[in-house]
Amino acid sequence: FCAKNYRFFFIYICFFSVIISITTNFFEYDGVLLTFVRAFGFIISFGYAIKFLDKELTFQYYKKIVFFSITFFFLQHLVYFSTKIVLSGLIPFLPNYYDSTDALHLLSDTDKSIRFASFFIEPSYFAQYIIPYLVIILWEKNTNYRYYQVGILIVTLFLSQSGTGIFLLISVVFMSVVLLLKRLSAIKKLLLASALLIIVPLFAVLVLMTSAGRQLYERNIEINPDKENVTSGFIRIYRGYYLFNELSPFNKLVGVGQGNLRNLIENKSSEEVKFMFYDEIYVNMFQQILITSGLIGVILFLIAHFKFYLLCNNLGKVLLFTLFILMFLDAIYYTPIMLLYLVFAILNLKSNFKKI
Repeated sequence: FCAKNYRFFFIYICFFSVIISITTNFFEYDGVLLTFVRAFGFIISFGYAIKFLDKELTFQYYKKIVFFSITFFFLQHLVYFSTKIVLSGLIPFLPNYYDSTDALHLLSDTDKSIRFASFFIEPSYFAQYIIPYLVIILWEKNTNYRYYQVGILIVTLFLSQSGTGIFLLISVVFMSVVLLLKRLSAIKKLLLASALLIIVPLFAVLVLMTSAGRQLYERNIEINPDKENVTSGFIRIYRGYYLFNELSPFNKLVGVGQGNLRNLIENKSSEEVKFMFYDEIYVNMFQQILITSGLIGVILFLIAHFKFYLLCNNLGKVLLFTLFILMFLDAIYYTPIMLLYLVFAILNLKSNFKKI
């Protein structure tokens, strides 16, 4: 019931990964069990989406959630700037991503920042959730108030001050332009390219002149590759590659097995690499596939992803390209965010899903 292209990847990580885990010294029982439970739930959800979801109905429900979240996001800003009262969207009794406790401790820290995130834990997650809606209204035919909605979404992304959100916005625009150029004549391509060369730098300058733009810029220059002045942003983005570099040639090829990342970091890595994970243990999705499934797993995943891309219409292509970029920015492996992008891509295949 899952797409044939991804089936080879899932078979590899579910069976060969177990063998690798058992026959090497990376095996961690709890981590492996939890990872496979998450993977199984993800595959079930993926299969259900392929077989039962209705495109229009799914989009309508998603649209309502997006606009409800955006409305509350602007309400947070309005209340704060008019009364200096922080209106948190976190629900106290629900568990959160960071630990198994409730969200009360996060509520107490909210007033330290005005980077609101609607009902999400942080702006990055909020931005990742609304980006697919931007793609849909850009490419879906007969969308009412298309340009007003695009404007609202872009303003929302900049107000969130999420670096991830801006990277994804740039990815959406880039891929949309590339696909659009294929439809145009040579003269129109030249005119569009010339217009973009003027509009994009001008827009960037205007954004950086605003307080939100300056704050966003200051957050993103944290990703500094200078080893003599390593920042937290650099560590979060690149530390997985340092971890991969310490693996043996065999494990670089086949990985250390699903669910063994924590054991690898805490017990098998050098002190220098271990220090990079002093406050949290996670790597982005690409690094997680690379470390746990090796170069073989990465190749299988990218082949499946590319074949999936070729079968989608332009809307689906932009979504899958954006997901590809997001792989290098955040830890979304087997998460609802990853599923969200894949589901809407599935709903925008050129032909019947059975041909995947």
